[in-house]
Amino acid sequence: MELEKEVLQIVTTVLKTSDEVAATVDWETPLHTIGLDSLNCVEVIVMLEEKFGIVFEDEELMIDRLNTVRKLTDTILTKRGQSPVVS
Repeated sequence: MELEKEVLQIVTTVLKTSDEVAATVDWETPLHTIGLDSLNCVEVIVMLEEKFGIVFEDEELMIDRLNTVRKLTDTILTKRGQSPVVS
């Protein structure tokens, strides 16, 4: 899925992740395992909002709701009026 790749690119850019580490991240990898914390999560959210023209509401800004590529992608799809991906 192209959206998943774009989300992963933003996350790995913010976290300054090496290509080798980025290659190990999949749909469900907890992003804290590659360095996501509450501070850089805000930076990821801002970049996602700018890239996709969406706005995260305050109640959505809980790191446990945004801690995998899947959760971020599903949130973006929902905000765009599309159905989240079902595995």
